[in-house]
Parts: sequence; C-alpha cells; structure tokens
Amino acid sequence: MNDVTFRHTLLGSVIALGVFSVLWFSWKAPPYPVGLQRLSPPFAADHDATIEAAVLRSMWTEYADYATVRIGRVERPAQLLTGRKQWVRQLSIPPGGARYEVFIGAIDASAIVRTGRAGSALSETSVAAGEWTQLTFDLEAAAGGTQSVTFEIEVPPGGVAAWGSELVIPRQHHETPPDVVLISLDTVRRDQLTPYVPSLPTTPTLAALAHEAMMFEEAISTSSWTVSSHATLFTGRFLPDSLGYQSRVEPEEYTLPEILAASGYKTLGVSGGPYTDPRWGMHQGFDEYVASGERENARDATSRAIDWMSQAGAAPVFLFLNYFDAHEPLELSEEVRRASGVTADVPRTLWHELDAGRQPVTAAIRERLLAAYRAELTAIDEQLRRLTEYLKRSGRWDRTLLIIWSDHGQLLGERGYIGHAYTLDEELLRVPLIIKPPKGSSLAHGSHKGLIQGDDLFALTQTLAGLPSPDGASIVAAVSKNAPVRRLAFSKIHHEPLPELVVQRRWRSATQWAVHDGSTKIVRSLEGESVAYDVTGAQEKPIAMPGPSSSLVTALERFRSWVGHLRSTPTVGPLSPAERERLRSLGYIQ
Repeated sequence: MNDVTFRHTLLGSVIALGVFSVLWFSWKAPPYPVGLQRLSPPFAADHDATIEAAVLRSMWTEYADYATVRIGRVERPAQLLTGRKQWVRQLSIPPGGARYEVFIGAIDASAIVRTGRAGSALSETSVAAGEWTQLTFDLEAAAGGTQSVTFEIEVPPGGVAAWGSELVIPRQHHETPPDVVLISLDTVRRDQLTPYVPSLPTTPTLAALAHEAMMFEEAISTSSWTVSSHATLFTGRFLPDSLGYQSRVEPEEYTLPEILAASGYKTLGVSGGPYTDPRWGMHQGFDEYVASGERENARDATSRAIDWMSQAGAAPVFLFLNYFDAHEPLELSEEVRRASGVTADVPRTLWHELDAGRQPVTAAIRERLLAAYRAELTAIDEQLRRLTEYLKRSGRWDRTLLIIWSDHGQLLGERGYIGHAYTLDEELLRVPLIIKPPKGSSLAHGSHKGLIQGDDLFALTQTLAGLPSPDGASIVAAVSKNAPVRRLAFSKIHHEPLPELVVQRRWRSATQWAVHDGSTKIVRSLEGESVAYDVTGAQEKPIAMPGPSSSLVTALERFRSWVGHLRSTPTVGPLSPAERERLRSLGYIQ
C-alpha cells in the first residue's frame, strides 16, 4: 500500500469512527427500569397425556417451539401444568418496593391459586376456565431486600393450567405519565399520504394531525420486512440475522411494552397480520395481545381499542395497533368500495401474476394498483379519525403521545416490481413518521428533515413518556432544534434461502445491508455485490460506487461486521400447512 492510499484509508476510517460515535447509542444495551426482574420458570414443564391432548385440541402448533399459550385470542408466554404444585420463591425487592405480577390461564376447567408470604396464611384466587387471570400483589421493602412467598396451584383432574411469565416490577414515581398510542401502518408508503404530498387527498385526518405534531421527512426503516422492523422498534436494537421465518424476539429481550408496563401502564396490542402475531414474540410485555384473524382490518382494531380504553380507568395506557389494510393483495371490502368508488381492485390471483412477472405492470395496471392502494389508505384514515375523536371526546387527547409509523413501504410497479420484503429499495425504506406529543412536552411541532430510524423510537418513546432515557433525551433535544438525530441510517434484510423464497422474482440475496446518508444509499449483498444510489429524487437512481475508502463504504462494512456477530439458533418450528396457505394468500410465498 503506497502512502497516498494509506492516508485516504486512514481518513475514511476516522470519518466513519466519528459517525459511529454518534450512532453507537442505538447499538449498545438499551436502558431498562432499574430493578425490573423476569423470573425463571418455577418448575420444569409438564409433558403428560393431558397436556398433549389439550395442545392438540386447541391447535397450539407453536407451543413446543416457544411455550406460548392462546386462550381466546390472547396469547402469552406460559408453561402448561396439571395436578397440584407448591413452591417457594425468594423475591429480591428493589429499594422503594415493587409489585409481583403473573397471568394464569385455565383450559377446560377452573383452577385455584394460593399465595402467602412467610408466616401468613395462604390467600386463594380462582382462575376461571377459558380466560386469563392476573395475579398481582405489592412487595414492601423500603431499603430493598428479599421476601419469601409461597405459591400453590391446584388443577382438577383432566384440566390444564398455564402459568405465565413472572415479573418483579420496581415501584415507579412519575407525575401524570401520558397515554402512549403507537400505530403501525403496515406496508404504507410516505409518498402516498396527504401530509407528505398535499396534492393527494388520501389521508385528510393524518394531514390535520400533522399540523399539531412533529412530521419526520427522513425516517428510514431498519428493514423492508415486518418482523425485523417491528422487533427493532420494540427492543431498540438490531436482532440476529436469522430473525424472520426461523427465529423470533426471544423472551430474554426486554421490550418497549414491557418497560412501560413496569412503569404502571396498562398495555394492549392488536395484530393486524401474521408477522406481528405472537408466533414472532411481538406480544411480550402486553397485558392483552390480540392475534390477527383471517382478515383483520383497521375498523375492528380501532373498535377494540376504544372499548378497551373506555374501561382502562385512571392508569396510563400503552396501545399498539397494527393497521394491515394496505397490505397486499389489494382486495377491497364492500365498505371500502362504496366509500371510495373504486371497483377494480387487485385480487390474490392477479397480484401473484404481476409479482411473478407472468403479467407485466403496464400503465393501466399501475393506475389500478394505485387506486386500490389509495382506497385502503383512505379507509385507514377514517379509523384514525374515529380514534382521535374518541381521544378528544374522552379527555385523553392532551395527555396522549400519539406515534404513527410504518414498518416499511411497498413497490407499486416501480421498475416493473410490486411487493416488499426481499430488497432494500428506497420505496420500502423511506417511511412516514408523525409524532403528536402530549401537552407540555419539550418536543416541538413542525417538520424535521434529519435522518431518524426505527430503533431510535425505542428510546424516544420512553423519554416522551417521562421515563429516564439519556438517549431519548438527546433525540428530543436534537429534534426540537431541528438538528440531525443521526448522520447515517442503516437497514438490513435477511431470509433463510428456503425453496419457496428463492424462486421469488424479487429474490436478490439471503442477506442485504444498506447505509443511507440522506442523499446517497449503498446496498451490499451477501455475495459481495455493492450498488450505490442517488436517493434525492422521486425514485432512486444507480450511480457510480464510491471508492473503498469512502466514509459510507467504511461505515457499511463496520455495520455489516457488527450485525453479523449477532447469531441465534432457530426457535420457530416449521410453518404449518394452514400458515403456509395464509402467507401464500398474502403474497409472501407462491
């Protein structure tokens, strides 16, 4: 290496290190409430004939994979048990006291749970069949310490009970924490929304909301794939490359809903589609999490949310809604047809023909795609109107932190392609983000033009909710000054090369990584191919690759190397025939 080349390489490394010093907070361990404890299971899992019959009868195909139990439409991490068991826990209590919390379910027949501190009689709680029951009690210790608690559960012969994850939650002291409402607009592009393109009348409610909120112009998704982008949002960090069809958010992770629940929040999550369902670990930390149905829609999710909030009482609430309406295929309901006047939608068979390239995306087809897509966006906007009107009518509006975000966008005929999840195209990564802060927040209103990415929301949400988070406080300060949150944004997509995936026309590589500085993006594949793009226009344009010593190339290689060290073993079992059929109906596999 000659002196000139060495100096250029050194300079590029120094620049990249400077950038990474700004970004490192999103990769280090996120801040969690001091003293929050998730307890190990108190007993080994039972594997008897009664349990096997209950699993088979209830069609819990995932139970053996990651010990989660569905009762009704609510799933929780839990261990199944039969008969009678008794055990003693030595609970460590943080200074100031804490509360113990566990959810217990009963299948087929009711169960009895008894608890008692050392030296006191056991108190009894009945767990009704077919529902979850929360058991919670205070743990007092002004200066910390331990407390001995006896537990006993009795399940009648032939019955099965589910013992959920146990938490010891430190007592938090916050002044009037705000309600937090996080809405994930699944598969929604920012350039199809009225706040970002005022000439489009698709989302008037969202446009009105943006006037009293902070609208982010350069929000970048960490992936073009639902599981990865939501997992990063909920955990505040990139998770192992194998996250996707084979692994999930593991129970060891502390999630945003779990942290808010530990601070006194009541929590509800409603999944709109299969990749925010409990199978992938998204339910962790929620008091109640509703798995998606065969065809979930924003109206159902909004109605459930309003009913739940109306019964939540005085406690602050964290509400997560996954609005799935804009996801392919674009088969419009009769309600949407009547409201929009759009009759030529894009059913499953046509979507598959277009995605496979067996039918070209002509100008007429593109207009049809856009019309159906925009009709669904308007249907979502109507549910946003219902939700915001309820928040105002109920007196919650001023104290609500409302975050509206998309996990990724959608290709709608650009370069002849439709869909998402296999590439890192700009239409997939550049997403909407609108945050309405609670009244009195230090977060300003207006438009923010600097880069921000999905995992930044983890810390930002905690700060805006009044929880201690130095990283979140730095982000709020930067946004309020209209200063950059970060100089570079990073994204990745990974799928195991399963036969049903590699046959996709859009398949490029098992793993791709991207770095983005707001004007230039570089995408690298597992096979070592790198392509640079100008992303300042309406569509990305390939440009000449920067030299190997450029700061962008150096930063991308460091990111790739770092995230490549994160590995996990497969923890999700094979997809069942029913699951494969549902994914096929949604266009993920053919």
